[in-house]
Amino acid sequence: MSAPLLPGLALLVTVATSPRVEVRSLAGFAAQSPRPAVCRPADSASTSALWSAARGGTARPYCSLLARATTRLDAAPEQALELARRAAALDVKDPAARVLEGRALLRLGDLRAARDRLESVLLAPGAPPDVHALRELGVTAIHLGRSDTAIAVYRRVLPRADFANDRYFRRTAALEAASVLAATGPDGAAEAEVYLAEARRKSEVPGLEDLTSAFLALCLDRVGRRDQARVVLNDLANPWGLERFASARDMERLARVVLPEQGLEASEQEVRAVMRRPDLSLPALWDGELHAALAVATRPVDGKLARAHLRVYLDGPGRGGPWESWARNLLRELER
Repeated sequence: MSAPLLPGLALLVTVATSPRVEVRSLAGFAAQSPRPAVCRPADSASTSALWSAARGGTARPYCSLLARATTRLDAAPEQALELARRAAALDVKDPAARVLEGRALLRLGDLRAARDRLESVLLAPGAPPDVHALRELGVTAIHLGRSDTAIAVYRRVLPRADFANDRYFRRTAALEAASVLAATGPDGAAEAEVYLAEARRKSEVPGLEDLTSAFLALCLDRVGRRDQARVVLNDLANPWGLERFASARDMERLARVVLPEQGLEASEQEVRAVMRRPDLSLPALWDGELHAALAVATRPVDGKLARAHLRVYLDGPGRGGPWESWARNLLRELER
């Protein structure tokens, strides 16, 4: 008589051989796939339901153009844009070509055109559930200073982020959402705290742990929970390293405050030229929030740098905002 299966192995066999589990899993992933429905196989034995019904029509070249555009999106966005536009011209009743156009335009730095393409599809009823494209619409909204749109988009992204099966993507989306929400006031900071605390409870993401802790500490400090913020800051390995997430505009502002005599101030045109193409491999943070987070993170170890970031924040993005009095009080404490 054969030995009984170990409990863990028995569970694995049960899951692997259960048609119901397999169908549900595949259906869930298919629903979140960026590949348009017209280009997905109808079943394991067919190529496509639409292709089968319309051989010789536009579906096959449409899907071919989309596939080629997708593979060129990061390495050659100009080519991806051309291919997406050719696909859109075929007039297949499918929005994926417009989504790819928007994603390519974002990579080329045409933020307003990217917003128009992505919003028209991704915020419409029955929008395709492409979580990566949604996140890029959020990035576009952040860069254009549209907080309402960004918040609405990230509230759609975060519940779906697990389907991406990419922990770096999930953490990046949580940080981007938190940076927008935290800037809006106490209610937004409370929502951001939930996202950041949940992110810290999940598996670590090398390269983003310090930034996550700094933003969580910022949310806590702003609402008067400084003791809890100090506990969170104990987890920071390198507060100074957070400056690697700074944008060209952030660094230009800091240079103006820290080294005014060096003549390092860049023109607005130069800053815009550097920022024209967003780096999608890094979190896109709401303007000014990294300065505030760096002030909190470096306060225990480098008061001079903390004061510099607070002055930058108060001279620009934080002036007249919901956290101005918080920043002025903190700056007074550090100056004493």
